[in-house]
Order: sequence, then C-alpha cells, then structure tokens
Amino acid sequence: MPKTCEGCYKEIEGLSRGKARFVIVKPDPHAGRVSCVQCHQTDKQKQKPSEYADKCKSCHNDDYGRLYHNWSKAFDVSKSQADELLSKLRKTDPVKAEQMAEQITEAEHANFHNIQLTRQLWRSILSQER
Repeated sequence: MPKTCEGCYKEIEGLSRGKARFVIVKPDPHAGRVSCVQCHQTDKQKQKPSEYADKCKSCHNDDYGRLYHNWSKAFDVSKSQADELLSKLRKTDPVKAEQMAEQITEAEHANFHNIQLTRQLWRSILSQER
C-alpha cells in the first residue's frame, strides 16, 4: 500500500494540477502547496459540507466558507442538469451517454480539488445539450 494519499489518488492529484482527459487548465493554487489532510479528515468516511467550509475559513477567512457553500450549490445544479441530460441521451445514443457518464464522474472527482477545472468540465458537459 502506498504511504501517501497521492499514491492511491493519482487521478485527484492530476485534476488538482489542471489535467483532465479532455480539458487542461492551470493548476489549482493549492496544488502542491496544501496536503490532503489539511482539508480531509482521515478519521471520517464522509465529511459534512460545513466541515469543509470550516477548513477553508481556518486558512483564509469567513468569506471563503461562504464561497465554499456557493460553489457547492453551483456544482450541485450542474450535476443535476448533467444527470437530466444523461438520462435523455441514454435513450437516444447509448455510446455518447457512456462517454458523458465518464465526463460527469471526472467533474465530480475534480470538484474542489480544482474549481476552475471543475467549472470547465461542467461547462463542457452541459454544452453537449445543444
């Protein structure tokens, strides 16, 4: 077993550095500067959003806690819209639907590990509706 978070979560490390399969952006400002355990609690299976927001506030300020919640809501809306689009696509083009499902998974994994990449991934997914 690897002894570092990155040893098991290579995809997440790449996403934080701005590298997705079909989209490349600048690395997140935290990439290589903040360790995984500075945001993630290793003794919990799933953290509450308020706990993540508190982590943001502990390094930055209260505005970052609010930003966390605002980005969370925006990503949830994008996910919901993408799931709806995927559901329609599964009925008409299963191959394209499978590709979109993979893109959705990648956007979910990117999430707060690289906000700009996540925004670009959701934008790319939702633009397929047109």
